[in-house]
Amino acid sequence: MLAVVALAVGAGGAAASSADVWKKLHRPLHIATIAPGARCPTSRTESRVDFKRYGVGQGIGRGPAYPTLGRATLAVDFPPEASGFAGSRWSGQKTFWFVSPAYRGPVLIRGRRLDGSDVVRFDHARVPVTELRIPAGGGGPSPTRSVKDVGQRYLPSYTRVRAPGCYAFQIDGKTFSRVIVFSVSADAWTSLRRPLKLPKVAPGAPCPVSALNESFDFDKHGVGKGIGPGPAWPIGLAQPGSVLRFIYPPPPGSLMYGSEWSGNKVLWFVSAEAVGPVLVRGARLDAPDEVRFGLEQRPPAELHLVGADDHPSTTRVRSAGCYAYQVDGRSFSYPIVFRAELMS
Repeated sequence: MLAVVALAVGAGGAAASSADVWKKLHRPLHIATIAPGARCPTSRTESRVDFKRYGVGQGIGRGPAYPTLGRATLAVDFPPEASGFAGSRWSGQKTFWFVSPAYRGPVLIRGRRLDGSDVVRFDHARVPVTELRIPAGGGGPSPTRSVKDVGQRYLPSYTRVRAPGCYAFQIDGKTFSRVIVFSVSADAWTSLRRPLKLPKVAPGAPCPVSALNESFDFDKHGVGKGIGPGPAWPIGLAQPGSVLRFIYPPPPGSLMYGSEWSGNKVLWFVSAEAVGPVLVRGARLDAPDEVRFGLEQRPPAELHLVGADDHPSTTRVRSAGCYAYQVDGRSFSYPIVFRAELMS
């Protein structure tokens, strides 16, 4: 049976009575259904509570337990790998729960889809749990130190779903049972996640690196020449040869030290002709491996570029070889090939 997530763990002697508490809160779900394609009857924000006083965003629904979403919509990346849930069938988004000090009892949170047969799950596991439990009593840590503890409770979590649609939480306490309806929309990046179409290169074959772009006026924007056709270019790869030079393993003192991913700085420049966001991903062409981005110990597999002009970044690799970026926008998709070489 799937586990559940709780805010705190009770004393050992209270195990039986605790089980009885949650059993009583397992009322039948009374979440309505709607026809596929019908308007999602999303819940309103709560205007009677001063959420800022407690250091949280605007809550949704009538309370006393609220998802502090700001509005009744979750923008979720699909597939799950894009939102940090690699290996899972469930994508998701962070959801911060707040329980008013006016209610001190336990809270049980479950959910399902209104316009389909799917359910809502919770937290960050590969197989997410089917419910959240917020025990009676004290809460988790306040999001800010300046907030006075007057009995309010907090629970940072994740709402997990497998597809866009119309969903609802059912929130059960000793004296109430509330339904909060929210919509799940595909993130703006979802439509840009076209299949990778990168050239294939045999091991040991010459790497067909992309050339500098000589037609765009980079000088006008105060940046060096980028490689590839544009309207988004990586700038700063060593020439000739469009080379990313890196040290492996990342040396002590570097921001990448301790990670299996090394790399180097790469500036991205986006022309004003690129309407909308630009998604950059990549892979190695002459062997199985990936390209990643940023300075995290476990760097993300995507680079998100929003707006024109320059975007400082870091390209991360684990081995020397022939690589390519794939650059996707609303009206374009193209590869940019480069080599990664170890610095001697």
